Amino acid sequence: MNMLECMNKTIEYVEEHLLEELHMPMIANVAGTSESDIQKTFYALTGISIVEYVRRRRLSLAGYELQKGECSVLEVALKYGYTSPDSFTRAFRQMHGITPSAVKKGGCLLKAYGKITFVLTIKGVNAMNYRIVKK
Repeated sequence: MNMLECMNKTIEYVEEHLLEELHMPMIANVAGTSESDIQKTFYALTGISIVEYVRRRRLSLAGYELQKGECSVLEVALKYGYTSPDSFTRAFRQMHGITPSAVKKGGCLLKAYGKITFVLTIKGVNAMNYRIVKK
């Protein structure tokens, strides 16, 4: 399996288990590499850690649920792995710039972080004509 397939498989695993407690050894096992290698590779490709990616994805989904208005802030906080409404509110405000209770009232703009997909694009294969002009 090549690196892109491995990273996409890792993302699929993380996305399928977003509502559960994720452990780095299991993520590394899915990737078929060591914990340090998967963390370094992920950071090199994305500029963020796996932990930060999971946090952003959970808070994006939490914001969507709060906008729907079907659950309380406490229910959403517990669903997405926060042990207290205070820690959830702090993390939510840090990412979205607004409190969860304000989102429940409606009319708020939130940030959404979508699922990452790793794709390889190669450019520069075709020849290009050029000339040097002295002025």
